[in-house]
Amino acid sequence: MTEWLFELGDRVYLDTDPEQLERIVTERKEHIGGTTQYGLSTDLVFSYHYGVEIAREFDELKALNIKARQEN
Repeated sequence: MTEWLFELGDRVYLDTDPEQLERIVTERKEHIGGTTQYGLSTDLVFSYHYGVEIAREFDELKALNIKARQEN
């Protein structure tokens, strides 16, 4: 049986997203061989990601770095 890292409805963030937009886990997929993916939704975008790309906590340093670049 698959052990899921995230539950449906969890609010998460992408490690690779410099804006650190909040996303909601709206789908979970299990592939042959045990690989799992999560469907994440924002207000306008839906995308699939592996668990290693997803964080539970907001990364304030990434978000502040984007703001600092926009102000310069």
